[in-house]
Amino acid sequence: MDAGEQKALDDIEAYGCHVIHVLEDEKGPPFSYSVGVQRTSGAPEVMVIGLKRPIAHFVVNEYNRRVRAGERFAPGARYDGFLRASRFSSRWSHPNTSTNTWAGTSGSTEAALSKCRRRGRVDSSELDRLRVTLAQSLPIQVQWTTTDPVLLFDFLPARSQLRSAADVLGNGDAASGYAALFVFGEQYYDGGARPFLCIDSTNGEVHGLDVESATPRFFLNSDVASFVRTFEALDRALRLQTLAITDLPGELRSIESLRYPESEWRHFVEWLAEEGFSKERDDAG
Repeated sequence: MDAGEQKALDDIEAYGCHVIHVLEDEKGPPFSYSVGVQRTSGAPEVMVIGLKRPIAHFVVNEYNRRVRAGERFAPGARYDGFLRASRFSSRWSHPNTSTNTWAGTSGSTEAALSKCRRRGRVDSSELDRLRVTLAQSLPIQVQWTTTDPVLLFDFLPARSQLRSAADVLGNGDAASGYAALFVFGEQYYDGGARPFLCIDSTNGEVHGLDVESATPRFFLNSDVASFVRTFEALDRALRLQTLAITDLPGELRSIESLRYPESEWRHFVEWLAEEGFSKERDDAG
């Protein structure tokens, strides 16, 4: 564990969260986000986009202070008390079920998602644009406790420059094809596998990579936009429980119409329908 990671853990233990700042560049404005709020308060993490670092730092900490005191914020609503003469609009990791988009997705992010449907080889600038879009469109972490086993998705890698799976694994073997896969997230099965979530730079598709499996690579979505829409639908069903499990196949087919039959999501949904959805956890919640 390096000094930065230790500092983050110490801050979460002492204050309930750690704040990470990402500098402005030619791809987009600066943004700051919390890590640890969901763990310590049970509230969503928060991201502040476009403010100067000291102001953004204050807003994140003020949000953390208020949720630790028991206050909760509805997605899309506006709140006073964060900045003088202004109001804070709550847009973060919860999906907004009324509009069927992530509450953290602004109009500019919606436009970016529409551009993520292009196919073909992805160069370094395009890859970074996709990374920023993922960071703005997805939460830092999501846990689905209504599945058995429990599933945790970690999208923290999308908050910094993407690394190839070959680099992450220390595997420089070009024959493996891992150098073309860029990791933007990781999926944790409680007590089981930990596949990476990757963009295939040869065609823009989203693939999973489980190096411990007999067939390590598996197809998820045709592009980043379809992945975000698919993940949103699954989160509505498994965490928010505003979409019936029985409606998932039709919902996901409408997103990934041509290639849904070969997607690992199809197998996942079939597993949920047969045995993976824990009604006991659902009733307890």
